[in-house]
Amino acid sequence: MDDFADLEEELQPVASQILHSDIVELIKNIESDEETNGFKFTPYEIIWTPASSIGCLVLGIVLTPLLIGVFWLWIFFTQRPNVPISETSYFYECQYYIAEHHSILEYEILNGILDVTSCKVHPIAAGSYIGYERVSMGDNGNSRAKYTVRTPSNFVQLTMKESVKSSEVSRFSKFSGLEINTIS
Repeated sequence: MDDFADLEEELQPVASQILHSDIVELIKNIESDEETNGFKFTPYEIIWTPASSIGCLVLGIVLTPLLIGVFWLWIFFTQRPNVPISETSYFYECQYYIAEHHSILEYEILNGILDVTSCKVHPIAAGSYIGYERVSMGDNGNSRAKYTVRTPSNFVQLTMKESVKSSEVSRFSKFSGLEINTIS
């Protein structure tokens, strides 16, 4: 029996971790289309112009007595980047599958500057799968597809962005070797 088997098993997760400097370099390569050993999901992008920011705020204030204004104010204060109203801001959020580490990297870029505090690496454990479910969007019967990467060992769920298409998830499934299972 190997005397160091327990130590090797304990150090395995540490060896598979990605260094912070490597993450920043990887993101630069992804954004310049130099990185090819992975899978980039359709990014979530939004541009907040001064007109859209002011419009959202004004609608929130005017419609507050009808309670729908609370929704507009919530959008203004939580979904809009923390930049002055008079500036146009470009928000970009991306998810990227790193094949070498069998992990998904999430990061955000605001006005061309990487937010290093937003970088997260989600390792995909053995036995993980892609969960698929239909989520209702109100009383009119409309629904949308929701995909999550589910890890049975620690129940971590990584929700894929709404901009991700079904065909993209299918390609990712083949690329990563994860099955797509319907969640009931």
